[in-house]
Amino acid sequence: MININTYNDFVDAKEFFNNTKYIELNLKRVMFDNCKCSLVSRLTGQELKGLLDGIKEEIESEDEYIFITKVNDSYFIRQEVYDGFEDENIVNEWMVR
Repeated sequence: MININTYNDFVDAKEFFNNTKYIELNLKRVMFDNCKCSLVSRLTGQELKGLLDGIKEEIESEDEYIFITKVNDSYFIRQEVYDGFEDENIVNEWMVR
């Protein structure tokens, strides 16, 4: 079980990725580039952070917002990056159990 401090149910992204760096997480991806989906995978926190960085780099975005909230016994992660070429925000979301 992941034990991370919450602040009004929000989690500091840096703290989350530092504390889960070597922990294998059960992930369910619920949004993939603005489209609903249901993809299940297992990644460490370090691998997940690398995936988020890769999405940001692929879009060539300078702006990235990562929101992490605690929902019951799970964590909800939402990444938003701005795609200047398409002039839209790209959203990716995961549930971590």
